[in-house]
Amino acid sequence: TEDHCLSAINIDGWRWIFKQARYDICAFWGILKHKVTPAVIYCDGVTWKKGGLALFITNTQHIGNHMRACPNASLDSGTCQVACVDGTRAEVLRQLSLIKNGAHHSLSELKEAKKVTLRLPNHTGLFNLDGEIFVHHHDTIEMTVLEQPFSMYVPTKQRFEALLGKKK
Repeated sequence: TEDHCLSAINIDGWRWIFKQARYDICAFWGILKHKVTPAVIYCDGVTWKKGGLALFITNTQHIGNHMRACPNASLDSGTCQVACVDGTRAEVLRQLSLIKNGAHHSLSELKEAKKVTLRLPNHTGLFNLDGEIFVHHHDTIEMTVLEQPFSMYVPTKQRFEALLGKKK
């Protein structure tokens, strides 16, 4: 929400004191306020969820400082995993306390999709993407997973060792 984003901006000036804990402080502040984001979430064109306290969309298992927000996500699956943390303050605190090792997934709502669309309640507002605060000028944000957007060449083990100068 905008208030949560503003909190993140304000606390960033305290980076030298709080270091990594500033993320936890912002999250805790958001939980205390218990302000549900009124966005409608579409997965592959179908309405999945209306609102939520915290939403993670990723194609890797880990976000931030080794938090396993989407434990079933796979970089080469051609899809992203969407996780929604919601509930009472106590339920959300419990889910977020289990996020480090991914144990929250049995308590959270998870969905896999190729395309995720967020329909926001306001045309203009703040949006937090990977800790960076952006101003959005639309009421819709779309994310699509591109399959194999680039080729990656990996040498064989023998060639790799030769490049490093290792002897057999």
